[in-house]
Amino acid sequence: MTVSQFNKKYQVGFKLISIGIPFLIVIVLEIVLRLFHYGYDTSLFIEDSKKPGFVRNNPCISNRFFTIQKDAPASYPQIFKKKKSPNTFRIFVLGESSALGFPYTHRGSFPRMLQYRLDKAFPEKEFEMINLSITAINSYTLQAFTDEVINMDPDAVLIYTGHNEYYGAMGVGSSNRIGYNTNIIRLVIYLKQFRVVQLAFSLAERFNKVHPMEDQKADTGLMKKMAGKQGIEFGSPIYIFGLKQFESNMDNLLQKYDKRHIPVFLSNIVSNEKGQKPFISKLCSTTNTLEFMKEYRCGLEFYKKNKFDEAQTYFIKANQIDSTYAMNRFLLAEILYKNGDFYNAKKNYSSAKEFDVLRFRAPHAINLIIKRLSHKYSNVHFVDAEKEVLTNSPNGILDSNLFVDHLHPNIAGNMLIANAFYESIQPVIRSGASLPISENKRIEKEIPVTAVDSAYGSLVALFMKEEWPFYEPVLFDKNKPNSYPEHLAVMIFLKQLGWEEAMDSLYRFHLKKGNVFEAVKILKEIQYEHPYEWKILSGIGKVYLDTHNYKEALYYYKKAFNYNNNLDLARKLVLVLLQLDNLEETSTYLTYILKHDPSDRISIQIEKCIKGIISLKKKFLEEPRNINVTNALANSYLYLSNLEVARNYIDRSLIINENDDTALRLKQKLNQIENIPTQRK
Repeated sequence: MTVSQFNKKYQVGFKLISIGIPFLIVIVLEIVLRLFHYGYDTSLFIEDSKKPGFVRNNPCISNRFFTIQKDAPASYPQIFKKKKSPNTFRIFVLGESSALGFPYTHRGSFPRMLQYRLDKAFPEKEFEMINLSITAINSYTLQAFTDEVINMDPDAVLIYTGHNEYYGAMGVGSSNRIGYNTNIIRLVIYLKQFRVVQLAFSLAERFNKVHPMEDQKADTGLMKKMAGKQGIEFGSPIYIFGLKQFESNMDNLLQKYDKRHIPVFLSNIVSNEKGQKPFISKLCSTTNTLEFMKEYRCGLEFYKKNKFDEAQTYFIKANQIDSTYAMNRFLLAEILYKNGDFYNAKKNYSSAKEFDVLRFRAPHAINLIIKRLSHKYSNVHFVDAEKEVLTNSPNGILDSNLFVDHLHPNIAGNMLIANAFYESIQPVIRSGASLPISENKRIEKEIPVTAVDSAYGSLVALFMKEEWPFYEPVLFDKNKPNSYPEHLAVMIFLKQLGWEEAMDSLYRFHLKKGNVFEAVKILKEIQYEHPYEWKILSGIGKVYLDTHNYKEALYYYKKAFNYNNNLDLARKLVLVLLQLDNLEETSTYLTYILKHDPSDRISIQIEKCIKGIISLKKKFLEEPRNINVTNALANSYLYLSNLEVARNYIDRSLIINENDDTALRLKQKLNQIENIPTQRK
């Protein structure tokens, strides 16, 4: 080897070492940071330390998507089994604040309402509704979650998203963004799993604290903090980029679900149009500003004086000069609505939203992308929530009847979105006919959302609208709530009372009033907060048993028994099944009772009696007018305390022979039993 060759090899080696040293330093620093437990875990799901075999969503997960960590909102904590049970139908919900249930919290969200409907419509299944929605995020977050959601073996994924595409974390108009290149942003999100990268962001945030921008000061609301670019004009390059960003991320995640044959239920989205005037209006750069403002201001003067015909004339003239000024379109819509021209009013309300340059409400183009992507993949089911909400809106116009603010649905609005998802998902779960309309209506009325939830949400929305960009004065007196639920909601809002304590107080309040329907609704809401607590399920079953609603009692006792096999629940189930005359099913629980308590004489007698009834029913089918058989059946049912069925057989006996001594004696015994509660009073 010559000297020059040696020197060349030496130079190459030196260069490689020079390049490798920074990487080595980064690796060593990463190891040290992990050893000292610096930073946060970026896994979407983490092991639950208190319940072996269960996982929960990571409360720090939103840190991955926010350049400013103090702005990152916490996710709603949920636990579920790491390994799905055979009879479980696991659903993941992906979305933003609307899907999370803001301002009512998750308890008033459409996923909670949907889960209740599914639970009652398919009692044979165990539904897990895992809501991964987070406030102020967008499609970047949903895209980043995809692989981890797939690994948890979902039976369905529900998506309701699109409003935060501009101002959500990493969005094109957000203050929490890193450029505009979609691939670079995805790379940064991926790299944030490393502690070294987390350290870099932390140092940058500390620098930002020393030199804060106006919209990052501590007293600034989240909406203002997130809106980095507060003027995004319709059709502008950044407007188009936001749409491309949404379509790219959504297409990427839907493709992954499609490859794994996971059903996705993708919904279009809705926002308040009539009930929310435009936040910021802007004229086109080519518009003759003086000419437009002359017509617009004349129209505004007449509008303020309630001279709507004259105002309409000027607004139309202004619109002919520039049709993109959002407030002009909105005021024109208001006049058209007053005049009963709902068709043209709707068009102008929609245009006012489209031309509002503060893009907290998704443009119509987002819904077009959603529909287009739904048709692209065979596993994606299009959910038309917009149609459901429009159908139930006055004159087919989206207004404050179904929204609490600019885009968040109220309780009734969330119910409609839940309905849209239910109608789309239930044929996938059940191949047969759907539930009757009357049964669906009954289940809707039972959905466990309390008056406290509703009042609390109204308070949150009220104070949110006091800030930018609403600036609506708050008319609220905390000392004058109109009802007891409102009083409890105020105390929760002021952090003077916890939610659990408020529910306990509300439960006792309704029981004292004798309102069992509302009381049991509270227990159901508590049960959804603690889905694996069998004692709560048993408590709901007891309420239904005490009110002789045996069908509902059976449902809740069964769920409780599935989580905790015990003798008391087995005996309750036998009692309920006897009242429902479901004798064959009692064998499962009687076998369990006698296996664990062979000396239980009552259960032995019940088992013997049931066998006798089954034999007698076979004879009854052969000889329906055999009075000895009908009397024997009546007597057996009296022993089992099923008075309704006993009366049916006694009546049959008396039809055969109205003077039969045995039948008359059984009827007298039945009447005495039924009178016992009255005598005790």
